[in-house]
Amino acid sequence: MLSGTAEQVTRWMFLSMEYCTNTFTVSRSPLIMVSGLPNVLNTTYPAASASASLSLSATNLAAPVEIKAPPAFELSYDNSNFSSQLMVGAPGNLSSTPIYYRLKAGTAADTYSYNIELTSTGAAAKYFTTAICKVNPKPIAFHNSDPGNEVAGACGRRNIHHYACAE
Repeated sequence: MLSGTAEQVTRWMFLSMEYCTNTFTVSRSPLIMVSGLPNVLNTTYPAASASASLSLSATNLAAPVEIKAPPAFELSYDNSNFSSQLMVGAPGNLSSTPIYYRLKAGTAADTYSYNIELTSTGAAAKYFTTAICKVNPKPIAFHNSDPGNEVAGACGRRNIHHYACAE
């Protein structure tokens, strides 16, 4: 405990700080941040769905952020050119950047919900969970290969062998 006048204590503290040197090392780990609300994406086979977006930012990056699309999805920087993987940013900080995702063309009719994975050297992986998205089956259209024949109601189909599925 220090004792003395306020002037003596102040002088001692000043002298202590003058002769005392401390070295501090601040370690800043890379941090990936993802935000956005999962949007429901629906489409009909074989078309790609409309896109939705998430927002990506990061601090103290040692390398770009790698983003991997889960099965059935694809990613884009510009909402135009889509692929299964993106590399975003550079060492340092990354300001808020939109990343677009969608169900890719040709995805089988089913429901899908996956995690989009975002990783970078030294950073904890982050995941963005998509909403439950659906690819509807392609409707089956029938065309009459024999215009003289007509299709009656469900119970009265005539000459159904004259009908074929249309693409």
